[in-house]
Amino acid sequence: MPKCDTGLVSTEAIDPPTAFSLSHAEKALVGLTYDGDQPGGYPIRDRFTMADPDLSDQLSFIDAIEPYLRAHSELCRKWQGYVSDKRSTPSPYMDLRGPITAWMPKGGGRESVQTFDCEVSACAHFLWLEANWVLHRRRPSPAELDSGIDPRLGELCVDLEMTISLLRAVEEHHWADWLSSDLARIRSRDPYGLSHLLSAYGGMGSFLDLRLDPRNSHAISETGAQSLDDRLERLRESVSTLARALLNAHSSQPE
Repeated sequence: MPKCDTGLVSTEAIDPPTAFSLSHAEKALVGLTYDGDQPGGYPIRDRFTMADPDLSDQLSFIDAIEPYLRAHSELCRKWQGYVSDKRSTPSPYMDLRGPITAWMPKGGGRESVQTFDCEVSACAHFLWLEANWVLHRRRPSPAELDSGIDPRLGELCVDLEMTISLLRAVEEHHWADWLSSDLARIRSRDPYGLSHLLSAYGGMGSFLDLRLDPRNSHAISETGAQSLDDRLERLRESVSTLARALLNAHSSQPE
């Protein structure tokens, strides 16, 4: 499992009226992670209400939140501070030292503890729990929490998105289209998406053989080719590792 490298870019305070004039998907990204600690920041319920997230599908919500959190990793720590300041129960809980999420029942203790390999995944899951509670006073059922949604699935979707974006940028459309179709299947929780994705890694002329190079008709300069090819290699390895782990986990589940 690759470690979660979250230090990509820094963020500045977002002006609320601008943030909440964005599309629905962007509202979920910006609204739920807006730094409300700034003077004049919106109360948590108001921010969640303005973001108006679709909470009906846990996986889709996490897919939308994770890329933003990866790019603004300091927000995970801010949300940890928010959790540490909470005094009321029952409520969702997060501890990035685990990293874990849990439910804190009235009177204390922890229930429905879930462990993650990455702070970003834990924080995204906490935000789903917290939005459900703040907006609807709803605690997701154990069946929802244990519905087979593996945190690695969100990581795989994010890595695939980054790989597809890289391939599109250099006009490598064949493999971008291949991965896009698999990403759609994986998001719909079709296990064939995993097996079809991994089939790209074998045989002559496979995805493993792809090299980003202007001599291969890629829209890339010779000076920038090596760094982009190295990035592709890292993403390709991560995608393969995650997809194999998820497929193995699915295959080992009882019928």
